[in-house]
Amino acid sequence: MQDASIQTVIDYYRARESTKPDVDLDKDGNVRENIRVINCCAYWDVNRVLSADQFNRLVTVICNESMALIKNGDRLLQGVAKEADRQLRMGWKSGRHREWIEKLIHDLEQGASFDPILLREKVAGEPGGGSYYLQDGNHRAIAAGIFLMRSGTMPDLRFHIGRRVDESRFFAH
Repeated sequence: MQDASIQTVIDYYRARESTKPDVDLDKDGNVRENIRVINCCAYWDVNRVLSADQFNRLVTVICNESMALIKNGDRLLQGVAKEADRQLRMGWKSGRHREWIEKLIHDLEQGASFDPILLREKVAGEPGGGSYYLQDGNHRAIAAGIFLMRSGTMPDLRFHIGRRVDESRFFAH
């Protein structure tokens, strides 16, 4: 287990986001929200590996792009990845997201690895059933979930996990 400072994780996150086209780090609401949540964690456990079961039980974020993948309120990654795979096979209409996930699956099939995915511990009262929430990396996680379903092999993934979320700061936004 390796700990990292909050600032180290923010720097990692900002550097990763800065490579995306059309993302203004100072104005993007998603970037601001993720940095706010990073700051709510007492510390970060970095470069962790999860078992396939732990990975499948990650709770996906609710956002416009994932709403169509959440069936019967099941936000666990395994169910979301299963629905995404079904929609990919049926001609999923969400162009940009579909293309991105297909590219990520292809990259995994070619042996690529991804940058670490940001998780955080679940906060009391949050729905979802899993123990960790996907804070950033939804597309990468969904692609890796599909890869795991199709191949039976857990991809080589690393996770930065936010620990001991300060609930008073988390809910005060």
